Amino acid sequence: MNGLANTIEEHEQVFWGKPPQNATKLVIRVYELRGKPINQFETEDLRLLINQDEALDLLIPIALEKLKENLFAEGDFYPGDLLNSILTSKKDFWNSNPTLKMELIATYEAQISLSWGDEMSEGRIKRIRKLFDVFVG
Repeated sequence: MNGLANTIEEHEQVFWGKPPQNATKLVIRVYELRGKPINQFETEDLRLLINQDEALDLLIPIALEKLKENLFAEGDFYPGDLLNSILTSKKDFWNSNPTLKMELIATYEAQISLSWGDEMSEGRIKRIRKLFDVFVG
């Protein structure tokens, strides 16, 4: 394996083929991203797939690196949408990966004292704080 130069399908050795004919835009995009080399993923690609609980074992570590650079990294929606997707991903994944969970907690706590930025609304800040509290348990 060439690591991140491979696709999710190559890593998993599960090839979905073409999406169903009546698939939604979201389903079509997930199919497309499963065939895209992981090292070409943008923040939005990570956000979308993590939000769909796809390939978390491959994508969460990459997303955590992005959060270390900017806790409020954003895809197509708003500052912090990647963090939001991670905090709401499958609990089973996090229960099986306590080291990654601790890494996320440490990243959040290290950056939370930094400015939330002008583009962060009070409502969004409250939501992220609440999601984090639920995530920590």
